[in-house]
Amino acid sequence: LNKLQYSNKVQVYKQLDRWVWANEKVAQSHPQAAQGRRWTQRNTILIDDSEVKATSEPHNLVQIDEFEGKKEQMATDVLSQVVGYLEEARWQVDVSAFIRSRPFKFGGGWKSDWSRISG
Repeated sequence: LNKLQYSNKVQVYKQLDRWVWANEKVAQSHPQAAQGRRWTQRNTILIDDSEVKATSEPHNLVQIDEFEGKKEQMATDVLSQVVGYLEEARWQVDVSAFIRSRPFKFGGGWKSDWSRISG
């Protein structure tokens, strides 16, 4: 997006199938690319604030509220819950099926132990 589009919050669609999964440069970033592994619907998660942006791959979306620095947002630990959810998702064979069956919801019991992550 150019600056004007960005500042006007133009609606965009994040098409993982075209921009991530079909892109050879991105494919080479897979940790097991040398063994022929690729990023796919089964191993890709999109974190965004809009369900509309993920219309083409709705079961790869972890949807969180747009961060605007509001007082109530500053008082909650959404990030810890997202990290807890991602920690569970990383063990799934198919993250798309996991997200479909257990979508992320704030206050849904996902919690991360920050002390295990930092270091």
